[in-house]
Amino acid sequence: MEAVLQSQYLGTDNKVGLGACVAIIYVYIIFFQCVDGPSFIWMSEIFPTTIRAKGISLGFFSYFVGAITYTTPSVLAFKNAKYNMYFLYMGLCIVSTVIVYLYCPETKQLPVEEIGALFGDEVVVHLTADGHGIVEEHEMVKIEQGSSVVHTEKV
Repeated sequence: MEAVLQSQYLGTDNKVGLGACVAIIYVYIIFFQCVDGPSFIWMSEIFPTTIRAKGISLGFFSYFVGAITYTTPSVLAFKNAKYNMYFLYMGLCIVSTVIVYLYCPETKQLPVEEIGALFGDEVVVHLTADGHGIVEEHEMVKIEQGSSVVHTEKV
């Protein structure tokens, strides 16, 4: 929407159209922060405790390398290509969305310990969906005395 509005009103005296350009930028920032802000919290919760510091460091490093990569040349790009840069950013968001949808597993309502199993880790204790209980293996154990079974119980 920003690219379309700027293509129509940039360089004109239309105050309503230029105001709409500014309003869309504000709406975009508010919406994007609702998506971008929680990603930092997600980074701190998704990694197991043993590698959490390295995982968060890698996450922040990736974030800022991407930010520098796309914002440094954007001044010249906006000067020369004007509103067409928004189409590039839109395309990058679409590609990222497809990659995340296809390759990142859903972790909704899974405890951190169970998330490790999605990535191939061995999980010693399986927790319930709410994270407050332990899912136990229901194996029958037979206690034999001599040739007869004395007792059978679940372990």
